[in-house]
Amino acid sequence: MMKKLIFTLFVALLFASCKKDVPCCDTELEKLLIQQRNGLPSAIQILDMLEQPTDGYIWLKSYNGPANDRPVTQCSGFINGPWEMNFTASTLQFGGISTTMPADRVHYTDFIDTQYQYENIYGAAQDVRITLNGAEQPVVNANFYVPKHIQLANYTFQLHQKPTYESGVSISWVADTANAYGVGVAVVYQADDPANSAYTNSKSVVNLIHTEDDGSYTFSASDFADIPTGANIEIVIGRGNYQVAQIGSSTKKVGIYSYSVKSVPAYFDN
Repeated sequence: MMKKLIFTLFVALLFASCKKDVPCCDTELEKLLIQQRNGLPSAIQILDMLEQPTDGYIWLKSYNGPANDRPVTQCSGFINGPWEMNFTASTLQFGGISTTMPADRVHYTDFIDTQYQYENIYGAAQDVRITLNGAEQPVVNANFYVPKHIQLANYTFQLHQKPTYESGVSISWVADTANAYGVGVAVVYQADDPANSAYTNSKSVVNLIHTEDDGSYTFSASDFADIPTGANIEIVIGRGNYQVAQIGSSTKKVGIYSYSVKSVPAYFDN
């Protein structure tokens, strides 16, 4: 596993996910990576990770807004082809989640845990495997620590309620003592938000923070730099993990990552 992860959250596309209408051409992997870059505002620096020389990705993510007490989990993956081995109808397993990969040149599968069946995957080491159809041994076999869900400790959602943040105010969350990579916090101002129509001459701002996963962060004035006083903002916090696994006895590799993101609408008042 990587010893140091640089945190960046691309919050404007916070809940976007990879598109399934994948074009068939020689640059399929390249286009999928662009989709990933544009759609994964992870707690970890996905841009750096997607630049790694891998031949596919497996990812587990959870995300929720203030109205959701429990996050939605998504498990997905793709393997870029063509291959000597046949991935048609192969099985992707991530902890207790098991899905079948489709028969495309670029294999892509998608699982969304809308019934909250697999929350125990988070905060524990999980086996991640891809087993070819009819084979006994997996061609990808890794053990991977999945950090805990991000759970705020000082915020309870009420209808139309938005907390106020300013310099000296803290945000608290349930720490993950097994997570050595810290958490990412983003303070986001969207200039095109109708609630910010009074600030017509301003531009969107995303101020990024990387801090220890010790359960609390106190905002400084610089965290709200270039954001108009009184504006409607969004606080996003997340954590994650990443590693690379070998695919069978080949020289090909697959990236495995997991992240959890929590979004809280708020006001900036200083």
